[in-house]
Amino acid sequence: MVKVFENIRKISYILEQFKNQKKILKLNMSIDIYVLSDTIEISYIEKELKEITENIEIEIISQDDFEHDNYYKSLFDDKNPDLGLRRSLSNVIDYDNDIEIKSCPIVSFYSYKGGVGRTTALASFASHYANKGKKVFVIDCDFEAPGLINFFDISNEENPKNGIVEYIKDKEADKNISIRDNYVYEVSRRYTGEGQICILSAGNIFEEEDRNDYLEALGRLDIHSTSTIVDQFKDVITDINKEYLPDVILIDSRTGFNDIFGILANKLSDVVVGFFGNNTQNKPGLYFFLNTLLRKKKNINLIGVLSLISGGPSKREESFRSLINDHIQNYISDDLGNLPVIPICSLLRNSMLEDIGTEFEEPENFLNVTKNNMLPDYVKLFNNIINSIESLNPITNNNQISKDDKKTLLELKSTIIEKLEKNYPQIYAEDIEFNDEFINSKFFIRKCMEDIFNEDKFILLGGKGTGKTAFYKALNDKNFFTKLKSKAQKEHLRYDVIKIINL
Repeated sequence: MVKVFENIRKISYILEQFKNQKKILKLNMSIDIYVLSDTIEISYIEKELKEITENIEIEIISQDDFEHDNYYKSLFDDKNPDLGLRRSLSNVIDYDNDIEIKSCPIVSFYSYKGGVGRTTALASFASHYANKGKKVFVIDCDFEAPGLINFFDISNEENPKNGIVEYIKDKEADKNISIRDNYVYEVSRRYTGEGQICILSAGNIFEEEDRNDYLEALGRLDIHSTSTIVDQFKDVITDINKEYLPDVILIDSRTGFNDIFGILANKLSDVVVGFFGNNTQNKPGLYFFLNTLLRKKKNINLIGVLSLISGGPSKREESFRSLINDHIQNYISDDLGNLPVIPICSLLRNSMLEDIGTEFEEPENFLNVTKNNMLPDYVKLFNNIINSIESLNPITNNNQISKDDKKTLLELKSTIIEKLEKNYPQIYAEDIEFNDEFINSKFFIRKCMEDIFNEDKFILLGGKGTGKTAFYKALNDKNFFTKLKSKAQKEHLRYDVIKIINL
C-alpha cells in the first residue's frame, strides 16, 4: 500500500468537488504556457488569458523545479529552445556526463525485443554468482511487465511486498523510509548456496487495490525528467549499498527505446548485457544499442548475446560477431579512440529452461544451469559477465591482499607460476607414468573426449604433442574410462578398450 494514496483517499471528497466543477483538466493539444515564478498565482493570469481562448494550459514552475529539471531549463533557453515537441527519451537522445555514485559494480540486462530469455538469464546468473559465495542484489526495472518475482519460489502472493516504484514515491513523502521496510525479498539458500540474493521487485501487483496503487504510482514516476529520476535512482542504489553491502547489483531493464534504459545504461551501469534475437527485426535495436553505449559512454563494458537460437550456434555466433564488428568499423570507429572487443555469446533454445519462472518449473533444472553448469552456452555467458565484473574490481574474493603484506602482486604471480611449473606434466606422454595420482590430479578431461563414444566419429587426429597418446594411455585406466563413460551418459552401454598398439 503506497502511503500517499492513503492520504489521498482521506481527502477524496474535497477533490470530488473540483472534479464536478471541471477544475481538473486533462492534457490536450492546446497551447502550453509556462511561468517561472515562486510568487505568482495561476489564477492571476488565468482570467485574462482564458478570455482569449479556453484552449490554453498554464503551468507555474518554481525556482527549485527549474534548477533540478533540464527540461524546464530548456524551455527558457533562448539559444536552443525546446518547443515542447519532445518530452520523453531525453535520457536516450541527450547524453551528458556519468553521474558519480559510490557503488559496487552495476550490471544491466537489456533486450530490444521481448521473449529472448533476458530475465531467465539474469536470474540464472544471479544464482550462479551467489553459489560462488557472492552477495547479489537484483532490481526489476521492467515496470510494465515485471517478471523477476516469478523466480526462486518466492511466495509473493502469500507475502506481498512493495517494490522500487513504491519505494521511490514513498520516499518522496517520507525521507525516513528504509528500504528494509517491506520492500526486499531474500531468496532461499537452496538457490544461493553460500552466497545471497536479494530482490527489489518492480512493485506489488497481486491484489487489485495494490495493483491500482502501483499503476497510479508508476503513472506519477517522472521518468522523463532527467535530473529528478536519475537522482531518485541514485538514492535507491546508495541505500542498497548501505543496507545490503552487495558484491554486484543486477538490473532487469525494459525492452526497446526508452528512458529507463537510457538512465540505467548511460548513467548508472558499469556493464550492459544486450540480448538480441536471430532475425532482421533485431538489427535496429542492435545498432541503437551499440551507437548509444559506445559513442556516448565509452568507458562501459558491453556483452552481446545472440539469444534462443535453434541450431548451428558456431556459424550464427560468427555471423552475429561480424554484424557487430562491421557496424562499429563502418559507423562508429571515427568517434572512438580504440576499437572495442565485445565478448559475444549465443544461447541455444532449451526446453529445460522454458518452464523456469512458471508454475511448471522443475527447480532441479534451474539448479543444473546455475549450480551444476550443465549448459556450456550459459557457462560461457556467466564467465564473460564475471570477467567484466572482476575487471572493475580486480580482487573480488574474500582473500584480498593486505596492504601490510610484504609480497607484491608480481611476487605472488611468480610463486603461482613456480608451483604450476613443478606440477606441470612432461611434454610427451610416452615418458609419463599413468598411475591413479596422475589421472586424478593432473589429467584434464575435455568435453570433446566424450566423442570417443560417438559412433559417427571413428578416428582421432592431431599433430605431435596435442595429447593423442596421453588420451590413448588414459583410456586403459579403468577408473578414468568409467568416469568418462559416466560424463558422456553412456553407462547403460557396453564398451571395451582393446590395446592393439605397443607404444
